Amino acid sequence: MRFSIRVSTAGVALLAAVLATAPAEAGPRLRLGRVQVAGDGSAAVPVILVARRSDRIAALNFTLRYDPSRLQALSQQAVVGTAVERARAELASVTDEAGGTTRVIVLPEFSPTFPVLRGGRVATVSFRLRGPVRGSRERWVRKSVAIEEIIFGDNQGREIPSSPRPRRD
Repeated sequence: MRFSIRVSTAGVALLAAVLATAPAEAGPRLRLGRVQVAGDGSAAVPVILVARRSDRIAALNFTLRYDPSRLQALSQQAVVGTAVERARAELASVTDEAGGTTRVIVLPEFSPTFPVLRGGRVATVSFRLRGPVRGSRERWVRKSVAIEEIIFGDNQGREIPSSPRPRRD
């Protein structure tokens, strides 16, 4: 009897340990897509929304921070991505070249159904490489940018929790 109690207690402790270390269900997140660098030194940096169908994202905003000593923004405006187009949403952006940021906001179409963002490319920001680049130009660009200050919203105006931290994929 004593042996079976120990096994049972150990089993419960093991189950509790497994449940405590299991990752929480991840919310939506943004990640960098595949960077493309052209022969003239211009680089396209896509920002990708990773979301489940159940996330019901109607709006989002984020900051793309970059190192202005390594990259120069080629435009004040980000290019609208397919995820935004499919949702019939609007994208607006502004770049602060001195501060090294591009701030992007996506707002839903105002309609009774509020189409949602289903995932995919949200925006693409274009840069020109500055200074000498050693190694892979694509990797050099990826190490020079980060997605920050991410906020997702649903069609009721409530914030949707995102994954714990943005990643430099």
